[in-house]
Amino acid sequence: MASVTVLQASAQEASTNDYDGVLAYAYENPYSSRDAVIKALDTNPVVREALHSFQAADHNVGTARGGYFPSVDLSAGTGKMERDYDDRDDYTTNRAEISVTQLLFNGFRTMGQVSELDDTRQVRYLEFLNTVNETALESFTIAEHLVRYRKLLDLARSNYQEHLDVQTQIQDRVDQGVGRRADLDQVQARVALAESNLITEAANLHDVTAKYLRLVGELPPEYLVPVSLTDEPLPPSIKEVLYSAYQGNPGFHAAIKNISAAQSAVTVERSNYYPKLELRARYGTEQNLGVFDDRYDPDDFGDEAAVELALTYNLFRGGSDRAAVKRSLAEVSSAKDQRDQACINLRQTAQIAYNDTVQLNEQLVSLREHRDASNRVRAAYNEQFQIGQRTLLDLLDAENEYFQSSRALVNGEHDLNIAYAEVLESTGELLQSLDIVDEAMPLNSELDEDLASISVEPSAACPAISPSEGYNANLTTEVVSMEMADLFASGSSVLSDSGKMRLDEFLADFQVGGSVSDAWVSYSLSPSSSAVNQSLANARAAAVKDYLLLNGIEVAKVKQPLPGDRRIQPATDLMEIEVRFIGQ
Repeated sequence: MASVTVLQASAQEASTNDYDGVLAYAYENPYSSRDAVIKALDTNPVVREALHSFQAADHNVGTARGGYFPSVDLSAGTGKMERDYDDRDDYTTNRAEISVTQLLFNGFRTMGQVSELDDTRQVRYLEFLNTVNETALESFTIAEHLVRYRKLLDLARSNYQEHLDVQTQIQDRVDQGVGRRADLDQVQARVALAESNLITEAANLHDVTAKYLRLVGELPPEYLVPVSLTDEPLPPSIKEVLYSAYQGNPGFHAAIKNISAAQSAVTVERSNYYPKLELRARYGTEQNLGVFDDRYDPDDFGDEAAVELALTYNLFRGGSDRAAVKRSLAEVSSAKDQRDQACINLRQTAQIAYNDTVQLNEQLVSLREHRDASNRVRAAYNEQFQIGQRTLLDLLDAENEYFQSSRALVNGEHDLNIAYAEVLESTGELLQSLDIVDEAMPLNSELDEDLASISVEPSAACPAISPSEGYNANLTTEVVSMEMADLFASGSSVLSDSGKMRLDEFLADFQVGGSVSDAWVSYSLSPSSSAVNQSLANARAAAVKDYLLLNGIEVAKVKQPLPGDRRIQPATDLMEIEVRFIGQ
């Protein structure tokens, strides 16, 4: 907290023009996303509640283990008695006794209780770890969102200022009589939209700040340095990610261990079918508690000792024991269903997060190119607008495209970092990646060793398969559109020599970056094309398909044109044919 206070004070003292200097100071004395996660783990009530639940379960084990030991009881009493059938009238009674009871057999009930509560303790421990992981992910994500919306607010503010500058230029031209009023109205509409975007981003930042306060327990610092996880090594395939998640996710392991706890509960309930055997010993002294006769002095104390084996066997309890066993067996089935659902949920989370890392890594290349290109276009259009080579609409569109491309890039960068965090959280490695395990999480090494023996067999419920297999290939297609005249002679459905060379060139170019697995062939016609044209186009598409087959390319399909009313007209060679080369 001290570093945050110093940072905020330093930022307040700095002038607006010295923003770069303050930012440099912030990076020299950073408050990062990692610090926000540590703060959340230390103060968040959800984490503390999970910790206290684990501690309570830990003490419960000791409660059950007490059943293995003897019970030693001391009892004493004194009282005033009165009776009217002899000459005793009023007299005083006194007694004191110590007893020892050792349980010898109770149908394995104590063993079952110890096993059940020990398994429950491990479940609570795993649930605690899972809560820590989820809170770490949530606080890391909200810190990423905070940095994201601060950037988006800066972009919206800059975009708004750019529109104001253009509005000022147009206003000056209108005032000088060289500009059009319609241009001023148009730019004013764009300024209003830019202002609306600015207000929206400010509202988004406010909401994220409120969520940060809920999770971390304090307002965010003025400068929050994001921690990048994109350099963390991830498994090379989704299957390996799933295997890592099955082995390392504490929430999934908690669901597995909960089955053992439920099975131990069955042992506890079945113990009622067995007799209960105890060894009892007692020794006591008493006064005026026996039968009064002439054989002893009633005012003296008398001692008594006993050792016995006591057997208790219930013969009938109204069917409650059988009902309790059936209930516990149903709870075992319920625990297995919960395990299966936990596995399915984990698989979905890991699949989506890992696919996001792959897709966003590829997408960011295009997003950066788009942002850089739109920035160059914006600068060029601004210069050309000044000399009358571009219209106001061109300028405003270029400005808006740069704004939108910048927003998309910011969103993509932060989405990628969050996706990495989600993958690491699903595999149980997020805290280790943030380097806060030893600092903020003193773990129970003895209990961790017990949990290492948990058997993970998720294949029956959720095998490590992914829907992404077979989908990415469709995204890496190359579409080649050619006019019919480039491939066929007029009125012919036979590929010309030049047409074959054209197809060979496209096929060779595409195979430079990979291999071709199959292709689609389709063609387009004008709405008024005749049945003659349709028949010719279909024959030409079939010829292209056959040629690709001869070159080892499997053609998935030939797409037919949509049916409709067509007038009979002469065949034309201006129809297009399209080939989609699909890589593998």
